[in-house]
Amino acid sequence: MTAVQSDTTSRSRALRGMKMVDAAQDHLLVSKTFPYAFYFIPKCACTTIKNLLWSAEIVCGAKVLKAYDRSLIHHLQRDPRSPWISQRGAIAAELTRSQQERVWFVVARNPYARLFSAYQWLLVDANPETRRQNLAKLSWAQDAIPSFATFVELVSLQLEQDMGHHWAPVCSFVPMNDIDFDVVGNVETFSEDMPRIMDRIFSRSGLFDEKLRMFRSTAPEWSSIAESMSPATIGTIQKVFAADFETFHYSTDPRVLEPLRRSSGRQRFPSKLSADIRSGGKAYPSRKMSGPDASTVADVAQRFAGVDVGHLRGLVLRNADLPAWWARNNCQLWSAAGAPLPEVLPHPGLRPPEEALVVLGGNAHPASLMIWGKGSTIVTGEESDLPGANLFCGDGAGIFLGPKLLSAGFASIDARNGGTVVVEGDGLWFHNVRISNDGLHAIRDRASKRINAYGSDVRISRRVWLGDGVFVEPGASIGEGTVIANRARVAGVLPANAWCSGDPAVVHHSDIRWGHENEP
Repeated sequence: MTAVQSDTTSRSRALRGMKMVDAAQDHLLVSKTFPYAFYFIPKCACTTIKNLLWSAEIVCGAKVLKAYDRSLIHHLQRDPRSPWISQRGAIAAELTRSQQERVWFVVARNPYARLFSAYQWLLVDANPETRRQNLAKLSWAQDAIPSFATFVELVSLQLEQDMGHHWAPVCSFVPMNDIDFDVVGNVETFSEDMPRIMDRIFSRSGLFDEKLRMFRSTAPEWSSIAESMSPATIGTIQKVFAADFETFHYSTDPRVLEPLRRSSGRQRFPSKLSADIRSGGKAYPSRKMSGPDASTVADVAQRFAGVDVGHLRGLVLRNADLPAWWARNNCQLWSAAGAPLPEVLPHPGLRPPEEALVVLGGNAHPASLMIWGKGSTIVTGEESDLPGANLFCGDGAGIFLGPKLLSAGFASIDARNGGTVVVEGDGLWFHNVRISNDGLHAIRDRASKRINAYGSDVRISRRVWLGDGVFVEPGASIGEGTVIANRARVAGVLPANAWCSGDPAVVHHSDIRWGHENEP
């Protein structure tokens, strides 16, 4: 399949978790008139593509603003007179609607070139106010513009959720695992990809204007940029953008800008969480670990899952204490030496797991782990205690539990189909808390479209108190400091510092605080 070939079978385009929905609403352009949806990436010819599409819509008779300033395209894209849906609710609805004829496409760029372009435009060539704003985002307090090497280091020190979208890894905000893109194009092959995309969308040739390039950079030739990058800078970029290099098939050699092979639409990508920790050739391959410590699993948890699991030093590999199939399938379990291990079980009826990684920090030793599929990940933070807990994790999913998470007992956490359950720690759970990221078995409508959750993300912030028998549903998100009453069902998003109860849970009191004391 080439970059612009696909069938037009109906399929659901469901996203995982509210964070992904928010990102999509900020980066997705869905045409009001023509059958396409463009997921744009900053510093990937997005300005040029937006102008190409707007001009084509005008030529093809769309009722849009005829005269507009091409340099203001980003400000006009949500204007009611633009070609694209402007209401956020309507954009969100498009993500779950079955689209038989709409063409979904995204255009990526070599991570080296994209990062340098962000540096050039946002710092070197930017006006003083834009430069000041972006330096503040990077926590750079000096007046002088940092070197590119320093810029790369500043980017690497940020958590992904705090990065500006001009320099954040593409895979951190484009849901490649959740949208079956018909077209995954590349900036380096732009003149080949875009004419075919536009011909397909508008059923009319000759709409691609090859002369349309909105801006010109003062940057030197790429060959001199590549030669000037130090091995340390190259290594940092490879580490931060590891998922982008693999997903879009780019060489890690900065002298090679074009993709090694063309991306294809309608493919599913592996879980970013598991891939960034252990897959071959990545920054954190588990097979090469000398032992999880603050620079391996804990660092990955903070960078990619956005949760600090605390210090994980002093853990040892416990494979010898587990069934033979565990190590034979390149799985690993790390815990404190001599600590009691949970029962490790494969899923009944499925093949034993492959390349699973379990890291049990602190005293959070659950009663049992059921693991299946490839690349599943379970990490518990230091000073956590989950007596009698049962954890289920499969098909590249991840469970990340932060430090100082205390449970009265018998919690059940289920993550599967590439999704995640992330708990930021310092929490208090009563008995029988249940958390699931998936509907477990498909429920379909008459058109065979799945209508219940599949591999979504669940996020529970710091200092959340879950009462007895609370059930946290797929896709739910709970804000910091919130209390969930006994036997409540959490669906959707609940705010921070709220007391919530009910089925589904709603806010009962706002602006609350709670502690471990029990006094009048």
